[in-house]
Amino acid sequence: MGFDEGKIVFDNGTGVYFTGQTISGKLIFDEESELTFRGIYVIFKGYCKVHWRTANTMILNGRQITTHYVNHNSYEEYFNEKFYLVGSENGEEMIKPGHHEYSFEFLIPPDCPSSLEGTAGHIRYELTAVVERGLKTDPEKMALVQIIAPLDLNTEPDVNKSVELTLEKVFHSWFVRSGSVEAVVKLPRAGYCPGQSIPIEVSCTNIGSVPIEAIALKLVKEITFHASGTKTEKETLTELKLEEVPANTTRSFTVELVVPATDSLNVKNCRYIDIDHQVQVTLKPHGFHRATSKSHKILIGTIPLLRPLAAASKNKMAQQTVPDVNHASFI
Repeated sequence: MGFDEGKIVFDNGTGVYFTGQTISGKLIFDEESELTFRGIYVIFKGYCKVHWRTANTMILNGRQITTHYVNHNSYEEYFNEKFYLVGSENGEEMIKPGHHEYSFEFLIPPDCPSSLEGTAGHIRYELTAVVERGLKTDPEKMALVQIIAPLDLNTEPDVNKSVELTLEKVFHSWFVRSGSVEAVVKLPRAGYCPGQSIPIEVSCTNIGSVPIEAIALKLVKEITFHASGTKTEKETLTELKLEEVPANTTRSFTVELVVPATDSLNVKNCRYIDIDHQVQVTLKPHGFHRATSKSHKILIGTIPLLRPLAAASKNKMAQQTVPDVNHASFI
């Protein structure tokens, strides 16, 4: 038993906090013998780190000559605070055998980005407790804190405006025009929250002899890492496929894409990682004809837009109900 078998315990039981909140908890351990040290301190650090590696190979006369590797790195800190729980850098302390608990508190700055784990980078918040003995390697314990940065859609410009996409495609067979297709896709607004549905209206007019086998609708998340270049990872969060639109027909659809309940990361205040969400529409024609796609950016927030409700009756004035943002879903 001892410090090495101890633990960091957060008062809220989860280690998940919002920006602007106070992190509080305890360092707990049991000692079997007397322990002499300078001090015990905790460091709370928030940072972004981006890293990936690329290979440039030189080939001469069909033979590989050499391969040069390039490391792409970026780093920034949001805070780095140190606080002594007992003792000091120049002090000398002694604790007796038994059970020991030391409390700590930190205020999370309100402008931090959300925690994130990506393939080429991450945003992390680490709480480290250290027993300072003046040795080269002082014993320490570390715990990760998950920070959520709320994003109020009501403060973002243009997200309450409707969205419209028009896709057009002309088909040719042996250099002769064989038809065309036009699809109009409409969304009532450009801002949503996890768990909400995105209502989508699709109208597709197919003129000619080429059937449209399917219309695919996707909600796509794109994470871009910046470090002497860029690297992007994409993930399809949800997808729907509409039925065929035969030749010389017009069809209309009304569907919904549900925003996954686990997807809401606000990294606006991070310089080296960007997150974008897009609704992507793809028309897939029959045969050898290429598909055509178009997308529009939407914003995924944590506090939903305020929306008016319909009038309760014809004789009453329409009222607007504001949701309780204190009970909004933060994921």
